[in-house]
Amino acid sequence: MVVAVVAATVLSCTHKPTETLPVLPVTVSFQENILPLFASNCSTNGCHAGSSPAANLDLTAVNAYVRLFAKKEIDTVSPSNSFLYMTMNSSGTPMPPTGKLGANDIGLVLKWIQQGARNN
Repeated sequence: MVVAVVAATVLSCTHKPTETLPVLPVTVSFQENILPLFASNCSTNGCHAGSSPAANLDLTAVNAYVRLFAKKEIDTVSPSNSFLYMTMNSSGTPMPPTGKLGANDIGLVLKWIQQGARNN
């Protein structure tokens, strides 16, 4: 009897994943994937745009690529050590300050850096 109850209990359980893994494009494009992410989360007045962008890092479409490398935010040799990736993935003080980005967005940035952080 006890075996039947345990077996019924085990068989009735189903695994429900708590988080789905992000689906990332094969090739991450700076123009198509990264700039839109910056536009919606980073390059707003009071953050990384305007006359005095935070940390002097202008992430507007016209300036983002050049500024990321000028400020040494990107490390293509050790992508997970890139300052950009680490600040986006920080549990203490994530960027943007309104809250940590989702796994898909952070994964896009990391994959873009892993692929050489090209201006594609």
